[in-house]
Amino acid sequence: MHKLEFSHSIYQLVPNRLLFLSCSLLASLCLLACDDSDNRSVNSAMAGDEISAGESAGAITGGASGGESMGGSGIASCMNDNDCPAGTLCDADAQACRSACNLDQECSPSEACVSNFCTALTMCEGGIGGTCAEGSLCDCNGRCIPQSGNPCQNDLQCQVSEYCDACKGQCQERVRPCQSCADRSSCERRDDTCAPIGQRGANVCLRACVGQGTCDNLGPGYLCQTLGDQGDFCVPESGECTTLTECERDAECDAGLFCNERSQCQIGCIDDTSCSDGLVCQGLRCAPLCMSDRDCNAEGAVCNEDGRCQIPGGCQSSRDCLEAETYCDLDRLTCISGCQIDDDCLDASQECIAGSCRPRGCSRNYQCSFGQVCNLETNMCVMAEGRHCEAGCDPMNSASSCGDGGQRCLSLQDEEENPLGDFCFEPCQEEPNPCPQGYSCETLEDPNAGELKLCIRRCDMTPLTQ
Repeated sequence: MHKLEFSHSIYQLVPNRLLFLSCSLLASLCLLACDDSDNRSVNSAMAGDEISAGESAGAITGGASGGESMGGSGIASCMNDNDCPAGTLCDADAQACRSACNLDQECSPSEACVSNFCTALTMCEGGIGGTCAEGSLCDCNGRCIPQSGNPCQNDLQCQVSEYCDACKGQCQERVRPCQSCADRSSCERRDDTCAPIGQRGANVCLRACVGQGTCDNLGPGYLCQTLGDQGDFCVPESGECTTLTECERDAECDAGLFCNERSQCQIGCIDDTSCSDGLVCQGLRCAPLCMSDRDCNAEGAVCNEDGRCQIPGGCQSSRDCLEAETYCDLDRLTCISGCQIDDDCLDASQECIAGSCRPRGCSRNYQCSFGQVCNLETNMCVMAEGRHCEAGCDPMNSASSCGDGGQRCLSLQDEEENPLGDFCFEPCQEEPNPCPQGYSCETLEDPNAGELKLCIRRCDMTPLTQ
């Protein structure tokens, strides 16, 4: 049996030893890959042969978990960012609203986040370790990326507020909670973690709350939860991380957010558990208990027996509105027809456009929810076919336990050599949609079995959506 290790995009077959190198699947993984075809390469592996990724291999830190490089249908024209909906910015050159990004991990493997937009990259001349035009450098995936920070080899060569991005070889700003991350080493604090959150399963930094049991330092809208064996972390109760947007009043924020004292749209509370002692959740804000109707500001609201203001038959947030295509009007605390965000549609196949729920269109997999792919014939997101991350297969016989269409059964281990389970991995499909949302297409070069391209993710972790 041979062991498969990976560091960025390089894969090696290592005989009689086990090495663990950093990767961006939230923890280092060692894959024990054995099946009928692999047995042919064991003898050569024992002699010291290496299996390495081809130059076109996508980074583990890259894209299928990634973001949105171009909008699909319904692109809005704009003159500045104020003309665009939340989560998008105005592309001055195209005068159109485009999905915004913060980190390269939000883009596809062939793109990087440049000036808050996913931008196509050129490959390095000569492959990995090759040369690029002036002002760019060759990253660990053989892509030419803009040089945006000081060169480095470790964190000690960067400022306190920065970390050394080993793949880029340059210092980058540390990632704050609820922002996209490559791995936990890029997060703001040492005890933070990088974990998949939301419908798309994108990795974000989460603040540790071990020993505290509260997330008050982040404000309302966060709940201290245990994430497997990783520990306790502050997770958004809404199940989604939302980029902070400047505001003057609540109406300028998306549903589930309110305009805080710093004039930023902030995730609101959902229930009393996210508020400090003595406060209750009132219309997304943590507020003191009311004593009488006079303490209630909303028209028609009364102070109920629980000491909170509420309009009879009304709502505190859109989660109280159980009918599809309705949301909570926070000014009147009542459910009204229409939608503010996709979640108001209560149907993953629909999206909220101009206040109405409409069928969700797509052109790329990154526009779909976690585990989905874009059907290019219908331009609709559908669940991916195949046995992606199916548990319980036999690593010694991939063909019989996972299928004979190029699938592989791999055994996953964490960095401490603890087994994570045996899972099936499907082969990558053709570009531009090689893998389901949340997976990354990785290339393995096997001198005996040939080139293997598999859709890989950390199968023992499921994105938190609520």
